Amino acid sequence: MSSPASPLPPEPRANPDLFGHADAARTLEEAARSGRLHHAWLIAGPPGLGKATLAYRFARWLLAGQPSAGQPSAARPPAGQPAAPEPPPPLALDPRHPVFRRVAAGAHADLLTIEPGTLQGDRKRTDVINVDAARLIPGFMALTAAEGGWRVVVLDGAELMNPAAANALLKALDAAHGEVQQFERAGGALGAALDPVERALAGLADLAQPGLDPGGVVQREPDGDAARGVGHAAPSG
Repeated sequence: MSSPASPLPPEPRANPDLFGHADAARTLEEAARSGRLHHAWLIAGPPGLGKATLAYRFARWLLAGQPSAGQPSAARPPAGQPAAPEPPPPLALDPRHPVFRRVAAGAHADLLTIEPGTLQGDRKRTDVINVDAARLIPGFMALTAAEGGWRVVVLDGAELMNPAAANALLKALDAAHGEVQQFERAGGALGAALDPVERALAGLADLAQPGLDPGGVVQREPDGDAARGVGHAAPSG
């Protein structure tokens, strides 16, 4: 008798768990709490490593108002009393939270997702993000946040943009500085079309960068070397 198949993990936008990248998530959370969050990040790494899961995890946490996870206590509890519970992992949001549910359903007004197939009509292709999809970003960024907080763009598959889409994204990044959080998720070889976009990004979360443990995060100045990682934006108000 064959054993039952293991259940498939949830889609990244609905996945409450993040494995192996606690350091990356913690660095993103600390950057946000410090008030020095870069306006855009690129998350890079091989397929299946958790890039999209991290991007949506950060997006949910921002949209929920950056809830505090609490700080672990360094003091030992008195004799006979149980130890204090461990704080939740970084960027954690309860799956029962309304923001978690709306993001999982693709129904949050302040989250825009761009991916292969967006605005491609009946002839959708899974291997390209076209310029029409990229041009959705400036209009979205011009809106006032529906819930009075952050607006977030997740571009899932940045390496699949054609040159025209990459150019449109570059213009959107220039216009969005300090206003909208953007996350670009890229896997494998990024391709020449993404090079100018990389130079416009200010933050990097490379989940498989040589010389770093998985989950490493590198932050750089906007005029520094090209980076691969994830991006975000600031709250409107």
